[in-house]
Amino acid sequence: MLDAAVSLFEEICNKKAFLWTYNSLIDGLCKFGKWEKVRPLFFEMVNLNIYPNVRTLAIVTDGLCKEGKVEDADEVMRHMIEKGLEPNVVTYNVIIDGYCLPSQMDRARRLFDSMIDKIIEPTIISYNILINGYCKKKKLDEAMHLFRVICRNGPKPNIVTYSTILQGLFEVGRTDFVEKFFAEMLSTGLKPNICTNVILLGGYFQNGLVEKALLLFHELERKKEYTDIELYGIVIDGLCRNGKVDKARAIFEKLSLIGWSPNVITYNMIINGFCLEGLLDEAKDMLKKMEDNGCSPDNATYNIIVRGFLKFRRTSEMATLLKEMTGRGFSFDAATAKLLIHLIAEDPSLLNMIPQFHSLNNNNKPSEFSQVGMIPQFHSGSKK
Repeated sequence: MLDAAVSLFEEICNKKAFLWTYNSLIDGLCKFGKWEKVRPLFFEMVNLNIYPNVRTLAIVTDGLCKEGKVEDADEVMRHMIEKGLEPNVVTYNVIIDGYCLPSQMDRARRLFDSMIDKIIEPTIISYNILINGYCKKKKLDEAMHLFRVICRNGPKPNIVTYSTILQGLFEVGRTDFVEKFFAEMLSTGLKPNICTNVILLGGYFQNGLVEKALLLFHELERKKEYTDIELYGIVIDGLCRNGKVDKARAIFEKLSLIGWSPNVITYNMIINGFCLEGLLDEAKDMLKKMEDNGCSPDNATYNIIVRGFLKFRRTSEMATLLKEMTGRGFSFDAATAKLLIHLIAEDPSLLNMIPQFHSLNNNNKPSEFSQVGMIPQFHSGSKK
């Protein structure tokens, strides 16, 4: 399809291409990652006296940033500024966000400040991008400083601003300030959306505030607000990770009664809860129930159960499970491999399982365990 677009473009070129045509093709090339074809198009545009505009710049910088090539995007922008083309706030936002993603906050902030120096007014999106970057780097003081700036001078904080800071507060364990900040948000007339509620639920569970999480969950249930299978999954997973597997099971069993069918992620969460508590027979029963209900397990499902059996040293019961796992083309993931390596260091006899595991792998594809290259090391170490 892209080749056809290029051929059509070449025909249009013979009749004198317009800027929008170049922009459309550049947009398509960027989306398909064909960067080697974008650069020649730039030079071709100039040779034809068709100069890139702000839209061209926005397309290229956005595409580069999505590919993780933020420094290239910054270079393109600086080059265009030298040519007299001043980027707009959208282009600045794209590159600032590109720097925030790998936590290059100093560069992001310098670019943000340079935008202001050029009398380009930041939008609330600009501020939200920076606040999110600071929160992800756990620099809450900087995030709150920016928040107070916009509260005084504008633009007005929106639900994304508040939700982002709530997430940041939970990440650093500032649960004492969460309630006050949330109340401040409500006082402005803003109402929590599904993202806000997900952040609150996940944050409460993450910080061990199970009762607060359940109070919010039951309130949402009562109001029938944003209660989809993903939200139930967050609650089930949060309860399991806080040792409340019985409550998690009760909510899980209720799903079918209220018209929700658990998906593979939801099943994996409750199975993980059983495994964390050593309820391995219940985990295997849930695996069977899962398939009986038409939901196929995935690689994560088997790895969760394998880790449960390894953790509680029930390795003698794993042969059938491993046979089933490899028969489906699944293999150890990094977390399972790490646990197995640790256990082999304590009990080298566990190595006897590994040849069996690989001989059963129908795809002849190396598992994560073999890829880490640790089997020979531990095998030789056991002989010392």
